[in-house]
Amino acid sequence: MKYCQTQLIKDGGWHFTWMGGVEKILEKMDSMAHQELNLSEHKDPETIRQRIYSGLDAIPNLNPSVSYRAVSIKDNMPDFVRSHQLDFKDLLLPEQIH
Repeated sequence: MKYCQTQLIKDGGWHFTWMGGVEKILEKMDSMAHQELNLSEHKDPETIRQRIYSGLDAIPNLNPSVSYRAVSIKDNMPDFVRSHQLDFKDLLLPEQIH
């Protein structure tokens, strides 16, 4: 199977599929279409945490050319998220919640 190239759209919006902490990421791995990437060596919780904090995909080779960075809630999230941060605490880095 070949992976399609994706086009990044600057300031195009938010995609929270792989967020929610290690447990949610593990659930997503078990339910995703690409089960060929759902390997036991990708399921170590500490490795997943390290990859997230390093700006990498939780699963190696899922999107090898893409890197991630944390963004400021104040400057980059919709008003609703900013005013309801505790409701989204599982999707945000702990140090970002005020």
